[in-house]
Amino acid sequence: MHRRLTELRSEHFDVLVIGGGITGAWIALDCTSRGLSVAIIDKQDFGAGTSAKSSKLIHGGIRYLQQLRLDKVRESALERAYYHRSAPHLTHFVPFIVPTYRSWGKGRGLMAAGMTLYRLLCLGEDKVTGDPAKSVPAPYYLSRSEILEQLPLSDPGLSGAVIYYESHMESSERMTLAVLETAHDMGTACANYVRAHGLVMESGKTVIGVRAEDTESGDDFEIRARLTINATGPWISDLNRAFFDDKSIVTTTGYCRGSHIVTRQLVKDYAIALPTQFAGQNIVDRGGRHMFILPWRGCSLIGTSYVAAEDIDDPVIDRVELDQLLTEINRHLPTLSLTKQEVVHAFSGIYPLQENTLNEKTYQGTGDYQIVDHSSFGYEGIISALGAKFTTARLVAEKVTDRAIAKLGITGKPCQTRLLRLSSANYSDINLYIKDKTRAFDEHMNADQVERLVKQYGSNIDHLVQMISNDPGMVDVLCENRPNLAAEITYAVKSEMALKLDDVIYRRTGIGTVGFPSQNCIERCTSIMADLLGWSTQRSVAEADGLNRYKRFTEIA
Repeated sequence: MHRRLTELRSEHFDVLVIGGGITGAWIALDCTSRGLSVAIIDKQDFGAGTSAKSSKLIHGGIRYLQQLRLDKVRESALERAYYHRSAPHLTHFVPFIVPTYRSWGKGRGLMAAGMTLYRLLCLGEDKVTGDPAKSVPAPYYLSRSEILEQLPLSDPGLSGAVIYYESHMESSERMTLAVLETAHDMGTACANYVRAHGLVMESGKTVIGVRAEDTESGDDFEIRARLTINATGPWISDLNRAFFDDKSIVTTTGYCRGSHIVTRQLVKDYAIALPTQFAGQNIVDRGGRHMFILPWRGCSLIGTSYVAAEDIDDPVIDRVELDQLLTEINRHLPTLSLTKQEVVHAFSGIYPLQENTLNEKTYQGTGDYQIVDHSSFGYEGIISALGAKFTTARLVAEKVTDRAIAKLGITGKPCQTRLLRLSSANYSDINLYIKDKTRAFDEHMNADQVERLVKQYGSNIDHLVQMISNDPGMVDVLCENRPNLAAEITYAVKSEMALKLDDVIYRRTGIGTVGFPSQNCIERCTSIMADLLGWSTQRSVAEADGLNRYKRFTEIA
């Protein structure tokens, strides 16, 4: 995958997508797979915004049961299945422990009824997935004594727990990248670090493209397209304000910031959903919005906090959020005695709200999305698409593409992404594929390393192993207590459009997501990128210094 700047300057596209998060990525892929000529740009790295800042869950929709949004449960369950079908290597099921208590609202009876309804609403999911290895395991129940053998829960009234399964990604960033790579392989012109800063208009009311800047070179140019789609997530309204008058803004009433922390591993084999003291917009209340503890990369991923946000460009967790998370963990699991000093990483995402009143103490996420055709405000040639959740991004893209084809008057193919395998999923059975590759590559690396690489790169592991065959130094491990290889840095630059050091360390490899890398690791990664990209000494120093912003959470600890 390469930045196709020449094509952006010279071609006239059917569709230009602004915003390379998961929603924009699926829009680009859906449009391209139906025969449209497509370009996609992002002012930052692809997937660097909200798409990278989630709990990494592809929800089956169980959260919507409490809101009695049965339509959203069914929608989410099917979308989860489409993810499993498109990229089996990037998802895995994790068992969730949900404690039950001796009360009606949080008791086993209500939970059992909810699970039965949930299973009914999820019927057909395994058929959509089409892979026995990705069948959703059935839920089961633990008694009070059985759950206390697993977890040192202290909550009074504990009666047991239900175990159900959710789909988790080790890297939401790599999922976004895999969707974009597939679009690129089908013909989409992709470029990160290209900022749209103005519209190209015809007759004052018809958008025929954008003015854009390559932020790497400073070059300014036009990208022409019959239809422009604003899919910039929380930045949609700000970009539309820059483009139009206020009438054409996708309305958001405010923003919330959801933060996660990464700590030492608290529980190894299970995720935990714990009720908090903070309210949620639920009709059926089980004791406030839930907080998750997820086993992740040998650590625990904990979230989500919830506070009002003003700075949406560079969100950072604050002391209030950190205290929220630690207080709730230690209230439920006091013997773990989790402290601020054990937080090794933190990240924050911005979520636009569509409520009439912003209530900082009540979680207001509904999972709803908006698709706005600006022709209703007198402007042709532009649509805004706000996808609310990672899970439903493909569905939003399908609806947007349907709208695009209708507006352009094109007789396109029906939606392809429901059945499409991503280009890195070129295998039929993920478990057999891992076994085959373990045997094939045993002279280069051990079985654990092969399995890890397959689960990150899928069938693209062949490209990495070819690089290692040509240069044995590529198999060198870069960092202490990290499994990542030198080949991964080279591959990220040559084949995954990585232009900056944090692209590699945080989004392509995840090296920094389980703790800030050592100086030696940073220097080795910088050296590889400098050789490949021709960085000067000054640029190399600036790239390394730029990583310090990922340590800002330590200032509040």
